[in-house]
Amino acid sequence: MNISGIFVPDPELSVGYGDIQGTEDAILVIFDKPGVIDIYIARGHKNNSRNIYMLFVDGELFQEMQHLVHQSNPLIPYNSGNHGN
Repeated sequence: MNISGIFVPDPELSVGYGDIQGTEDAILVIFDKPGVIDIYIARGHKNNSRNIYMLFVDGELFQEMQHLVHQSNPLIPYNSGNHGN
């Protein structure tokens, strides 16, 4: 998998967005704390990556993200944080 680019419009928020090269998928990348990166993939939403970022930053995706976290199988143990709030 090649990531074509991750844009971090506001470095203080530690959140970036982009797409996965060769796919139609968007990604939202959260630099949670040193050494921890959360990556969310929105399949088929390459053209909506900035909109997804804006919804996340505005707190509009908090419940959806929590639902995804509870359904996921992280590579390392996950401590739920306040993503989006």
